[in-house]
Amino acid sequence: MFGKKYGPIGVDLGSGHLRAVQLGQNGQGLFLQAGGIKTKPEEIKFGTPDWQRWALEALREIIRENSFKGVKVMTALPSDDLFIDQVRVPRSSSAAAIEQAAFAKVQGKLPFKPEEGLLKYIPVEHLEARGSEVEVMVMGAGRLALEVHLAIYEKAGLEVAGIIPWPLAMVTSYARFFCRRRNEQDRVSMLMSVGTHHCNVVICRGTALLFARVVPIGFSELSGEGDLMNRLIAELDACARYYQTMPSAAPI
Repeated sequence: MFGKKYGPIGVDLGSGHLRAVQLGQNGQGLFLQAGGIKTKPEEIKFGTPDWQRWALEALREIIRENSFKGVKVMTALPSDDLFIDQVRVPRSSSAAAIEQAAFAKVQGKLPFKPEEGLLKYIPVEHLEARGSEVEVMVMGAGRLALEVHLAIYEKAGLEVAGIIPWPLAMVTSYARFFCRRRNEQDRVSMLMSVGTHHCNVVICRGTALLFARVVPIGFSELSGEGDLMNRLIAELDACARYYQTMPSAAPI
């Protein structure tokens, strides 16, 4: 009853770094059990066999050098490997019809053949949507990319308990740690996660995912020309403007 319980090891395997963290829970609440980070060498290109070998060895070193408990892992696919697009399709009472229309709209944008990937759609839960169309978010990944990630964890002796799309990971973390009061759960917020080469943007209302987009500008680009900072701000403004076109969109 008063013992410690440990969550799975959370792994963020991005294009520039590998991060791992594990939370535990005791009678006083959550605590940090272990954490570690490895930086990818600049000469190694993301997604290549060299990157796979580096990721495997970096993961092994992080686990070996820190006090992680257990072998279960929760992870999210990197921005480079997750396709995401937001479309509007005719409203229908049939989930199959909405799925078919959504997949048809994104088919020409997919970085993989539809038969060689996994696609899911999420109806966007904006406030009291009305009209003839419904907002839908489509996420997908190529099977090869998924198999590569699973192989890295398997060879490291770890067991993948789940893979979550990064927008849902951001929303879940935000809701868990920053939306404990009722008025905070109803607040519409824009979340940003600035990585090495990407800025992941989410707009949500508590746990409801309203919008998500990857902006291809990260902190490595921001250390250079000032024009990219202005471009990033313009991209964030475009995200907010798109969200405001949704029916009954509450202010961010």
